[in-house]
Amino acid sequence: MNATHKLGADKKINGVGGHLFAIAIAIKLSNAMGFNGYIFFETKNMSLVEHYSEKFGTDLIPTRIHDYRMEINEVNAQKLLANYSLEGDLNVR
Repeated sequence: MNATHKLGADKKINGVGGHLFAIAIAIKLSNAMGFNGYIFFETKNMSLVEHYSEKFGTDLIPTRIHDYRMEINEVNAQKLLANYSLEGDLNVR
């Protein structure tokens, strides 16, 4: 069941499922490359910053490069993968 703020024409957050999938893939790749799941990424707006922070334990990284750069540290990355695991292994070369 989706939260009401994610439904209909007036939804405030769009595409979070796809972003979660991409984040989980990035964490698996980070693990495979020896970075223990640590990743950083940019998001679109403060609403998503707050959502990811609350839902996945991400932190906003103050930077001049992008207003909404976020990180998932190693501990929260492993928690996220434990809750939203993907089947199969990545073929990383």
